[in-house]
Amino acid sequence: VFQIQPADIVPGQTNLFIEVSENSLSYFFQPVEEKKISGVVVLHGKTNQNRSTDIDKTLELLNQQHLLQGSFSKTFISYSFPQSIPTPSTIFDGSKASADLQLLFGSLAIESVLTDHLAAAAIYNVYSVPAALHNYLLSHFPQAQFAHQYSRLIGEIMPAKTSLQVIFYPNSMHNTLKGC
Repeated sequence: VFQIQPADIVPGQTNLFIEVSENSLSYFFQPVEEKKISGVVVLHGKTNQNRSTDIDKTLELLNQQHLLQGSFSKTFISYSFPQSIPTPSTIFDGSKASADLQLLFGSLAIESVLTDHLAAAAIYNVYSVPAALHNYLLSHFPQAQFAHQYSRLIGEIMPAKTSLQVIFYPNSMHNTLKGC
């Protein structure tokens, strides 16, 4: 658990950014006027063999976060689940998205299948998230924008100079160095 909680949050004047995965939840606040991060919370749990148990624990964590109550100016939710297939636009078929995910990752009986279109990269990112989690977030943040973490990385325009991208996981990190 890592928390830097702000002294005061006015939801209507604050943007909320949430990242959620099977065993972690993190979020931060950005007052609309200041464009600075005013609070950060990172919560990690143990990974179980049973995915539904992990999701139940994540839902429980979400319910316990009193700072997430209210209607925020903007809310962005990033999913960070491994069930993701970036697909070139030229071969993408939305009617087969669920079948493609099932072929690679197994049964999606209790999953919501979502798609991010990255027009600039000519890619669709098809991914699944636990339906209970997605429905919970939809009901609590009806105006939220949703995307997969991989979509954000694919769609990001890299500067012409050298850059380093780092993704932090509970027990590891992945680096990409470009422009050397």
